Amino acid sequence: MLLDQAEQDFLKQYLGYLETVEEGIASVAYFYREGLDENGDRLLQQMLDGFTPLAEGNVTLMHLFGQKADRGAEMDAFHEKLGEARAIPDMDSATWKLSALTMDFLPGFQRWRIIVDHFYRNL
Repeated sequence: MLLDQAEQDFLKQYLGYLETVEEGIASVAYFYREGLDENGDRLLQQMLDGFTPLAEGNVTLMHLFGQKADRGAEMDAFHEKLGEARAIPDMDSATWKLSALTMDFLPGFQRWRIIVDHFYRNL
């Protein structure tokens, strides 16, 4: 798939955001481990809010990843994980929050980041 310069720039920025969020997830996990739920909740919410303009209906993402069925399905699975992660701050304990973050959200997030990275590096 040949991308124009604007699409390549978008993909590079999107990948950069994914990498930043991945680093931020480590901070959120630290906050939850240390019992600093409010800090973890706030940082997680800010990171998830950053995906709002990149939600399922984003035309550029649909163009880049919706063309192939497997990538489209992976993108849908990632957006589902984002939706599930929004419930983490509402959980009752830091233990549950940490578990949901690291056992449920993080693997799906990392899978999507690897897919985006692979796509970008193989342009």
